[in-house]
Amino acid sequence: MAQNSFEDNASLLSARLNSVHCEEGDSSSIGSESDFGLDRSNQLPAQETDKYGFLLSTGSAAENEGPSPEIIRQKENKWLEMMNQWDRIMQRNYGKVKSYSRKGIPASLRSRCWPMLCGAIANMEKNRGQYQELDKAPGDKHWVDIIERDIDRQFPFHEMFLSRDRHGQRDLLSVLKAYTQYRPEEGYCQGQGPVAAVLLMNMPAEQAFWCLVQISEKYLPGYYSPLLEGVHLDARVLTGLLKRNCPCAYRHLKKHGVDPLMYATEWFMCIFSRTLPFPLLLRIWDMFFSEGVTILFRVALILVRMAIGSSEKTKKCDGQLETLECLRSISQKNLREDAFVQAVGDMSLSEREVEKETAIQLEKWRKERPDLTFQPRSRLHGARSVFEEAEREEREKEKKERRGSAISLALSISSENKQRRKKSVDIRGTPEVQPTEHRDPGQPTRPESEPCASSSITNSIKVFSQPDHSVHPGTPESKDQPITEQKEKAPPVPRFPTVIPTIIVEDTSLEEEAKEKKTKKTKEQRRREKEEEKAMVKAMKERERIERERQKQLEKEEKKKKKKKEGDTIGVGEPRKKPQTRGKTFHFVRKSSTASSVFVDQPHKDPESKRNSAPYFDTYF
Repeated sequence: MAQNSFEDNASLLSARLNSVHCEEGDSSSIGSESDFGLDRSNQLPAQETDKYGFLLSTGSAAENEGPSPEIIRQKENKWLEMMNQWDRIMQRNYGKVKSYSRKGIPASLRSRCWPMLCGAIANMEKNRGQYQELDKAPGDKHWVDIIERDIDRQFPFHEMFLSRDRHGQRDLLSVLKAYTQYRPEEGYCQGQGPVAAVLLMNMPAEQAFWCLVQISEKYLPGYYSPLLEGVHLDARVLTGLLKRNCPCAYRHLKKHGVDPLMYATEWFMCIFSRTLPFPLLLRIWDMFFSEGVTILFRVALILVRMAIGSSEKTKKCDGQLETLECLRSISQKNLREDAFVQAVGDMSLSEREVEKETAIQLEKWRKERPDLTFQPRSRLHGARSVFEEAEREEREKEKKERRGSAISLALSISSENKQRRKKSVDIRGTPEVQPTEHRDPGQPTRPESEPCASSSITNSIKVFSQPDHSVHPGTPESKDQPITEQKEKAPPVPRFPTVIPTIIVEDTSLEEEAKEKKTKKTKEQRRREKEEEKAMVKAMKERERIERERQKQLEKEEKKKKKKKEGDTIGVGEPRKKPQTRGKTFHFVRKSSTASSVFVDQPHKDPESKRNSAPYFDTYF
């Protein structure tokens, strides 16, 4: 049942979005193309626009220019200085970025600041050329048809989206089509259209695409999935925050059965792009890219408070339809830019409170739906979290590269060592019988058991060569013989040795490895023995402590028994000890002034003659 109800709610949400996109009338605070009398079949006449690119209706005057050029130049210089040292400021002084974002990003720098705040620049550098490949690909025909039908509904009153020939609609189609290929499991959601359109009003298509990716994956995960799990969860979170921050509105909504999904779906999925005036919307987005989803909850709470935040306002909304109408049609006078932004900044709602309420509502939702697999932990709260995650990924990547290089180096060294161990180096060939070592006649013979001096070296090299038994002149043996005999006996000296010397490499590394293993084993055994000894000592101490406590308990019980026996042996007529009541006052009411029969022999004392006495109190000193 829970699964069916959840799917029904998801279908209702999609139907609600369709109706919102189709209305384009009074439900939008900005207007519709019918308000301007636009005819797309014919070529549009040139019309006057405001500084944001929206068409001005007949007889309407342009808005005030806003801050002076000097103030705008000062803001631009501050942001440019901060962007030149972005990494250092994000690491050490994020509060500066936060305060500058609340004051507003200059219009000339939003195309650079928004991608830097949300991490789209870094993502774009990692995936160079990927957007161009996605744009050239044909895409899924099902999603492309839906996107082409929805493009005409996105801001038809803006000069970029007046017709299909304008670059705004072409870029919007390419961005949304590229996202369906980038995330085929999610596809296209109608709430992405207004978000992508606002991004394209401020930056090129490639940067808008990567900003849309960061919003969908990092800032608002699950908002544009097929079942809209993120929207469902945040609607529950909004209910909990309303109960705490605006109890009057919470009681009214609960009384008339108004669920947050009925009015907050468009707010959250479109990021208020169809609810707030465009100048105020840009300021809210500046704060949203800096501080995350907490800004969306603050704005939603303020809008609900403006609509039905007091008992006087709730009296005007007698039913469900009237309440929804009040929430949709908020007066433009209450949506002034500076006052609204100040209210959003001053509202006491922190990131920690949002996370706490999210965890509570998620636990309740999982009890209702045990098969729920949605995890909101991937949501990042603002630019600082995005920057920290990017740094963490870079550090992990560097560690992996170092490990890979170290492993490859170790493998190459080990392969070389194996080759050296396996083969014995032969210069030309190994003889069948190795010749004996040449020694002088006067040199003493070395026994076979005695090791060679070179064998102490790890890889010792023994060179054996065939001895030359011919007697050459100048040797000690040639002194006793005449020169003629030497000439006769001396054979001709060959150009090359008759036997090529062989080189045998003795490898003792295996023996050393075996010795190291033995030493390691002994160390482990010693460590285990020490641990066992410590455990035995600890167990003995614990037993002694338990025994001492048991002895103390027995002694206490014996003392109690003795005291009880002594109390039983005291006679009835024996006087008992007077309790120590010095300085203590006992309150009681005397029943009569006459003495009882027990104290007949004692003389009666007037209570007034007692020191520090009162008519109804006895005090012992």
